[in-house]
Amino acid sequence: MGFSEIISKLISDYEEQKKQIEKEWDDRIFERKKDIDKQIELLFETKSKEIERQIEQEQHSRFLNAKLLQKNLVLKKKRELIDDVFDKAYQQICQMDDQKYLSILVELIKKYSEKEDEVIFLSAKDFAKYKDSLKKKLDENGIT
Repeated sequence: MGFSEIISKLISDYEEQKKQIEKEWDDRIFERKKDIDKQIELLFETKSKEIERQIEQEQHSRFLNAKLLQKNLVLKKKRELIDDVFDKAYQQICQMDDQKYLSILVELIKKYSEKEDEVIFLSAKDFAKYKDSLKKKLDENGIT
């Protein structure tokens, strides 16, 4: 074997070893890349599910807040209507003449008294004004 054949053999052995080392490193890199890709995919799935859950919770929270606001608005409107009805009723009562006021008061007492011997509280002004006439009307109806 001549010198050029030895060099040629060394070069071919070197090239073969080089290819084998490159193939080993390419395989390692490929496996590592596959592992990293799997980790990234798993991380992506986990994060996307977490984000979806957060979005759903936010939407549910907004929905509940909107529903609560709606209920509060309805209750407020009902309260306004009730207040308005009471104000109108109060105005009507205040504008009644004495006879009609006493008649309605006696009717309400008859209708809602269970034993017909309950205690009736009147304002100081009404007590002074209606004391005798109310007692007379209640006596006429058998209410003590």
